[in-house]
Amino acid sequence: MTVSAISPSLPDRRLPLMVGMGVILWFAAAMMFRLLGPGILAPGSAGLPLVFALFIPVGWVFLWVATTPLGIRGAVILPAVVIMLLTAMLLDGLALTFFPALYGLPTESLLIVAALLLWGVAWILLMAYVQTRRAETAAR
Repeated sequence: MTVSAISPSLPDRRLPLMVGMGVILWFAAAMMFRLLGPGILAPGSAGLPLVFALFIPVGWVFLWVATTPLGIRGAVILPAVVIMLLTAMLLDGLALTFFPALYGLPTESLLIVAALLLWGVAWILLMAYVQTRRAETAAR
C-alpha cells in the first residue's frame, strides 16, 4: 500500500500544485483547440466524430500528465483530478465568455469547443474514478 493510498490529507498539502496543474492543462487544451482550427471545429465538419473519438485517448494522456509529475496515485487520484478539472473548467468558462479570441476560432465554433470540453472532462473524470476504485480494491 502506498502512502498516497492511505493518506486522505495528501490532496490538501498539494492544493496549490493541483490548481497550477489545472491552469497548465487548461492552457494546453485552449492551444490544442486553436491548432485544430476552424476547418475541423466547424459545425457539420466531417472530422468532428473523429475529434470526439480521439478525445478519449487524449483524456488518458491528460490524466497521466496531470497526476504523474505530482506523484498522485492510489485513492487520491479522483479528488486531485477534480480539483485540477475544476480549475480548468472555471478558466474555460471565463475565457469562452470574456476572451473567446484566445481559442482563435470563429464564434460558431466555440459551441463545439464547449461541447468537447464537457466531453473530455467527463471522460477524464470517469478514468480517474476507475483508477481510484482499482487502487482502493488493490489496497484491501
